[in-house]
Amino acid sequence: MRTPLQPKVGSRWRGFHFALLVLLMMTIRGVSVSEGPVNTPLKPFLFHRFGVSNVTSATWKYVGQVGARWWRTPPVLWESVEPTRGQYQFDRLDATLRLTHDAGIIPVVPLVCDSSWGAPRRADESDSEQPGEGEESPARVAISRSRFPTDVNAWQSFVTQLVERYDGDGQEDMPGLKLSVRYWQLGREIPEGWSDTPFRLIDFLQITSEALRKADPEAVILLPGFGSRALSMLAYMDDYLKPEQNPVGVGVPREGLRKSTEYQDLRRLFEVVFENGRDYYDVCDLHLYGQPELIPEKVRWVKDGMGRFDYSKPLVCMEAGGPVSDLGDEYSDAANAEQIAKALCFGMEAGIQSMAFPLSPNYTSLRPAYQRLCLLDASDSPKPSFHNYRLIVRLLQDFDSVQQIKVGRRNVGFAFSRSGLQTYAIWTEEPHPVKLPSRPNRLRESTLITEPGQSEPATRLIPAGTPVRANLTTTPLLFEELPPKAQMQ
Repeated sequence: MRTPLQPKVGSRWRGFHFALLVLLMMTIRGVSVSEGPVNTPLKPFLFHRFGVSNVTSATWKYVGQVGARWWRTPPVLWESVEPTRGQYQFDRLDATLRLTHDAGIIPVVPLVCDSSWGAPRRADESDSEQPGEGEESPARVAISRSRFPTDVNAWQSFVTQLVERYDGDGQEDMPGLKLSVRYWQLGREIPEGWSDTPFRLIDFLQITSEALRKADPEAVILLPGFGSRALSMLAYMDDYLKPEQNPVGVGVPREGLRKSTEYQDLRRLFEVVFENGRDYYDVCDLHLYGQPELIPEKVRWVKDGMGRFDYSKPLVCMEAGGPVSDLGDEYSDAANAEQIAKALCFGMEAGIQSMAFPLSPNYTSLRPAYQRLCLLDASDSPKPSFHNYRLIVRLLQDFDSVQQIKVGRRNVGFAFSRSGLQTYAIWTEEPHPVKLPSRPNRLRESTLITEPGQSEPATRLIPAGTPVRANLTTTPLLFEELPPKAQMQ
């Protein structure tokens, strides 16, 4: 059995509140600050740092344009590939994977154990989502959940056939296969995507991971994503998040939640997964919608949940975005564009190794509050958040380490290191002008895009040795340190 890779754990600055200018000067000039721990170097977990989800055939062109190197494919339903036992229909999945292979984009493939003959729905099982209207979102895809199969051998045989077709080992492979599929997710999300008991979920993870690893010992198995609401609620109830932060909605008291069936079911499910699921997956997926500043504590809650049983797993995020109006946050395209950068900063620093954002609102039957968090609008045209994500991917694709700079209550900053050069993201909640120290190298300042119709950021070059005057606002400013001109020749 493969030994799970250990994640590089991020950490935030703790300790003394230095003046912003002094702290920036220290980090820029390479001075070691001993009063707080510095983030250990990060390395991408096998696939690259930046990806997308919710891609339709009409929006595939945008995957390359935004710079994503991996994507989560539509879920593979058992019945859609094996409608009757032993009769396989791979045509649609072949076409999807041929498209991604031709583009050189790495696929992450979710599996859904939903079959009228092999894993039928219970009579009391209801649909959790309404059918979508997009071409890639038929009702079955939108609302299907996994459940334990009535015939374990049939499910494992299906998984084996699936993996063998796309593993690239030269045996029973898809004709013309160019890029092997290594990343398999055991469902899209929990609890919404699971329709059975917590211990049945562990059994399901066990039988599915056994079939995957038997067919491909190098397969990388992802746990179904931890649902955003579930993460927020559990971190809130365990005092990682505070009432004044409104993590599950405005003015929701702990007392009422503690007595709710929803909370009690979530508590049991995640305790069972943390304690019993460790041997059946390699990577943990967290869905991180909502306020970006809450991400570090949600991540810490997950790490501590694993730590109680003396293990850790690499962390990725397949879905993120905000603001979420269902939680009482006021949505605007400008705020959504800002939160792309903030979520990436908080997430990567907290230890998320790879992140993805949903691309098209026409992919699934998400509620409107989540549809508008996508990088494209309802007509599948790029929003400001799309252009910001493209800029950030370009600047940070190969960064080596990240360190948070947080001073007082007003200014928030992150320093990303790449090949000995720094890229800074800085913003504030109370707009004000600042004067930053001079740098030994030139800087390119970029202001994130918040207005429709603008596809490139406003930029300016700052000569080496020149103090920087900037007006900090809620919109992050990016300062990219450029190599000396001699090195560019």
